[in-house]
Amino acid sequence: MQNKELATQAPKGKEGVAALEAIKGDISLIEASLIDVAGLVLQDQLIAALDKVKATKEKALEINIELNEVIAKYARNKRK
Repeated sequence: MQNKELATQAPKGKEGVAALEAIKGDISLIEASLIDVAGLVLQDQLIAALDKVKATKEKALEINIELNEVIAKYARNKRK
């Protein structure tokens, strides 16, 4: 998962550690949600699975954007 890789690249300053732990928790919830989706599909609950996939994708994209912004900001500040 790309977000896991980005989390390892994110800066780990004072505020960064707590934020990264929260993000890692969110990533774990996303992974669990995908397991739930598989179960819903097996039970032929396709609408519920689709809804869960959409919500999971949205959360994953939010995390991805946040991590990319933090990494880019850190890289810009490091160059100064």
